[in-house]
Amino acid sequence: MRSWILLQLPTLIFSLTFTTIPVGVLAASINSVDLVYESKTYTPPFYKGRALPGSESQIKIVAIPNLILKNGNVGRVENLNFTWKKNSKVLGESSGLGKNTLLLKTGRLPGDSDIVEVIVSAEDGASAESTTAIQGFSPSPSLYLNDPVLGIKLEKSVGANLSLQESEVTIVAYPYFFEVADRNSPTISYDWFLGGIKANSRPNYPSEIILRRGSEGGSIGLSLSISNPSKILEVANISTGIYFVGNSQGGF
Repeated sequence: MRSWILLQLPTLIFSLTFTTIPVGVLAASINSVDLVYESKTYTPPFYKGRALPGSESQIKIVAIPNLILKNGNVGRVENLNFTWKKNSKVLGESSGLGKNTLLLKTGRLPGDSDIVEVIVSAEDGASAESTTAIQGFSPSPSLYLNDPVLGIKLEKSVGANLSLQESEVTIVAYPYFFEVADRNSPTISYDWFLGGIKANSRPNYPSEIILRRGSEGGSIGLSLSISNPSKILEVANISTGIYFVGNSQGGF
């Protein structure tokens, strides 16, 4: 005869509590607006960074709202009111219904900063705001090698010194953050110098210079000054030392 022992397991009781949050309260907690801006300064094709504005650069700021109305719907840009401010001053002409874009010029001096604020509101009282600082930067040109087979080596700029084995090389300047659409634009001027003496750029390509090693080879300093005659503060200089490997002294 078999005996059975019955084990009584503890009873687990779960208590779930649901809280209903009014739509208006929920919307107020998640409403937001993002500010993004773009400038028309120069960067090369496929540049992954942002084109930084320069001195007195024209920039466009776009407000991207995420506004949940009290009825639960997302507010449409054309139905929202945008109030723009610059350094706490309301920009009346740029504000209004559906005006989510602001055109603005940076300060005259690099480093000058302006505080831009936007307040987005809907008829039902839903609102959000955002603030950002906009400043101008000095242009920052870079030099690159133009390989006859691979093309311009944008993956690595020329540093303070450059050692070369070729008898002829082409150096290309990229005028980062100058307010031009093309690096060979006639709007800006390139002044190349070899050993402190003015040198000619490549014909029809002012942003490039061709260096040819002389019979004795050697090393020499290369410098470049880029300027925008219409904007006196838009100027930048860059230099490097060129050394042809395998030659002790001489010049170009």
